[in-house]
Amino acid sequence: MTGDLHAWLLDRLSNDAALVADLGDPPRVFDRPPPRRALPSVYVGRIEVADWSTDDARGQAVSVVIHAYARGPGRTDIDRIVAGIESTLTDAVPATAQSTRIVLATPVAISTAYERGQAAFHATLRLRFLCAAAGA
Repeated sequence: MTGDLHAWLLDRLSNDAALVADLGDPPRVFDRPPPRRALPSVYVGRIEVADWSTDDARGQAVSVVIHAYARGPGRTDIDRIVAGIESTLTDAVPATAQSTRIVLATPVAISTAYERGQAAFHATLRLRFLCAAAGA
């Protein structure tokens, strides 16, 4: 299930028109921290899985941390990117990703800070996804 969710996340983030407009074309969406020069950018970071099974169906509660970076004179760019990420992921659920049904997507926490070493704003979004087998 986690692999299906990960692939779905990368696909949604890479193909959202508003995010592509903010991140460039092709969009800078990664599954690892981006090279320093690749800003603005987004990457899927830590993924944690907990059991969410019932008596008759297997399920997972998946916590995902998504990182976003943007340069700009203020928080406007990073705030727009964060809102776009949240919207494109939560508005698309429920969804099916290969053999996984994504039942619910909930934003858990968002933080934004300026990182002097990167000379950029860095945002982290933590989302929780409830997933089940597609046939369940």
